[in-house]
Amino acid sequence: MTASIELFMELLPASRAAIAKKLVEVYGLSQKEAGERLGVTQPAISHYTRNLRGYKASLGGDSRISARIEELARKLAAGEITAHEVTTELFAIFQESPDSQ
Repeated sequence: MTASIELFMELLPASRAAIAKKLVEVYGLSQKEAGERLGVTQPAISHYTRNLRGYKASLGGDSRISARIEELARKLAAGEITAHEVTTELFAIFQESPDSQ
């Protein structure tokens, strides 16, 4: 497995957790709505928001990654992108990361 794929697989839960929290806490979506938009179940959203899932890996405080995750959450909340597009964009973000080299 390449470094970028390994990084993606490691950070996908943390990224989804960050997006899930923003959808619920910032954009006011219900856990059910957030799950439908993010392509996961309502119980998964509950786990993300209570730090029971997606908390083991850190996104490292990289401001570029944080800004892009915020933008993905905003677009998802507005219905401008799909869950599949979020996953594709997350993969692209982590391919660009210096840690994936």
